[in-house]
Amino acid sequence: MDERGADFLVNDAIKDYIFDLHQATRFSRIQSEVDALYGAKFQELSKTYYGDKTAWPSPATISNLVPSPTTGKGSDDFFLCFYKEMADRHFFANGRPTAKDSVDAWNNYCTLFEIVIAQSDLGMTINEQWAFEVIHEFVYSFQGFCQYRGDLSRRDPDDVATLRSMHPDVWSVSKVASILHKVIACSNVEAVLVGAKKAGVSTSSLLDQSAATVKGGFHVPFSVEGGVKPPSKLHFDLGYFALFGLSRLECLLGDYHGCLASVQAVDLFSESEYYHKVFACYLQLYYHCGVSYLLSRRSKDAIRTLGHVVAHVSRLAKTGSLHHMAGVDEQSAKKTVERCSALLAIAVALTPGAKVEELVSGVGKEAMGHAFNDRVAVLQAAGTDGSEFEQLFEKYCPKFVSGALPSYAGGADAEDLGGGSAVRVGGPPDYAGGGDAEDLGGGSASTFEPVRRQVELLGKEAGKVAGHTRLRSFLKLYTAIEVHKLAKFQDQGSSGAGASSDEGEEAKAAVEEVRRDLVATKHLMSQVEALPGQGPLGASRQHKSALDVHFYVNEGGTVNVDDDFNSEGQGGGEDGKQGHDGFFMQEIHRAEAVARQVKEQAQRLEVAKSNAVNAALAKKGSAGRSFNDGDGDDYDDRD
Repeated sequence: MDERGADFLVNDAIKDYIFDLHQATRFSRIQSEVDALYGAKFQELSKTYYGDKTAWPSPATISNLVPSPTTGKGSDDFFLCFYKEMADRHFFANGRPTAKDSVDAWNNYCTLFEIVIAQSDLGMTINEQWAFEVIHEFVYSFQGFCQYRGDLSRRDPDDVATLRSMHPDVWSVSKVASILHKVIACSNVEAVLVGAKKAGVSTSSLLDQSAATVKGGFHVPFSVEGGVKPPSKLHFDLGYFALFGLSRLECLLGDYHGCLASVQAVDLFSESEYYHKVFACYLQLYYHCGVSYLLSRRSKDAIRTLGHVVAHVSRLAKTGSLHHMAGVDEQSAKKTVERCSALLAIAVALTPGAKVEELVSGVGKEAMGHAFNDRVAVLQAAGTDGSEFEQLFEKYCPKFVSGALPSYAGGADAEDLGGGSAVRVGGPPDYAGGGDAEDLGGGSASTFEPVRRQVELLGKEAGKVAGHTRLRSFLKLYTAIEVHKLAKFQDQGSSGAGASSDEGEEAKAAVEEVRRDLVATKHLMSQVEALPGQGPLGASRQHKSALDVHFYVNEGGTVNVDDDFNSEGQGGGEDGKQGHDGFFMQEIHRAEAVARQVKEQAQRLEVAKSNAVNAALAKKGSAGRSFNDGDGDDYDDRD
């Protein structure tokens, strides 16, 4: 579009805003000016002029308003990338984007991040809220596009045609993860965080100091491993929040260890961490870490994490502070806390004897129809099928996605390559199978398949715990009880009918079953805990017992309940024999780790084979583009 576009298609208020934002981010670079323009002003203008499903002017329309800061001519391409990201974010939230809009957004993200990674332009200033929302929207767009391409039953033929012709790299999980990893690497943010922790410097105060000297680059008042410091505050901000974006991505893909490992350099429970400056980042971090803890059988860490955010936001809402916090969407915050409260109820129900703050007990009555304690009671009274847990988790869990890419080529080519089906098992449908959008089939089923699998896993785990809850309740009543008596209490002993020989065999079988249940209870409640200052994964990786009761069985067949109990599962009992359970638990966990590594390696080989087939089937000259930072490396291994 020619230069008259900005004069005739854009009103004066929008032209003035774009000019001021460009001046603040590229020339004056004063943080307070950027904060005012990006925050309230952008929201005000969006609501006034573009609130009714209307998009902001395209970059081409306003390009003559933002000349290059180096030559004073042409257009400022780097600024226009950030502007388009803002405009797309508004349109995707309020309008009806098409597949082409998603491809255009991907292309813009590729251009923006290529400039960041190449470090070719260090003269851009944004604030932490803006940096977070760039990364957050990038991952959110990936999540939305995965759901979009998996359900074609309501898509227009033009959208289906765009999907067929689209480059296979567009919104692919490997490219999205690769971009996040490269942004983190070019910012060297992890080394800075480690150095700050060693020097005893909080990241919040570190960034406050650097903001005052933003034109002179990013100042780090301590040594950094490798000697490489962030090229600019922009790089640090994007790299820092890319850690949280990567953590969220791993959670959505079901890699819960990867979710926690991504933010290992961050102290989850420190009040001086930089992410507290962006309230939405704080909520998202605790929510996804809480989900990862819950589905990693680390219920005590899940309770600590989810309980913290529920109690904190409840206090803010109770005092009215939440309503007056700048840049905070109160309704969105309350919705996130509602989800955290539901997941917290699941974690407490899976950890008999666990305690939460009194403030948390009454949370959720308005939104869920049940107070927190009532919800926990319902879950604990549920049967071993886990259906109550599944229903609650399905409603409040993240919308998991599949990282599998559909094949965009015809079925005949797949047969010629000898690769069998071109679509991975459980993945989205083949767009190029012929027919209209309605005939492509499988849409909603493939969209909800990742969620269904995670829900079933939680239900299975909940069923196991429910079977041991009654056993624990009996142990809490005694200091010593014979195994055969415990078996009768468990309704596993003789029913009093039948021949005496049959009764004896049944009693022996019941005793053996109780012995197995006792061992299984210890194993099920053995889990890793992360202590404050260690990072979400925990530093020691030592397993501790989540049980609130310690017991052991002596040679005479008596279950001894130890009152002198601590979280390591060690107590004072007779002859110290109960201490051997720690050794056996350690060996069990080692065997599980080996089995898990073998299974993961087999899965990687299968995925690599599937990727090779999909790559061979991809057509040249497709719509969209591939992300390229110049080094030719791809990210294809999330470990």
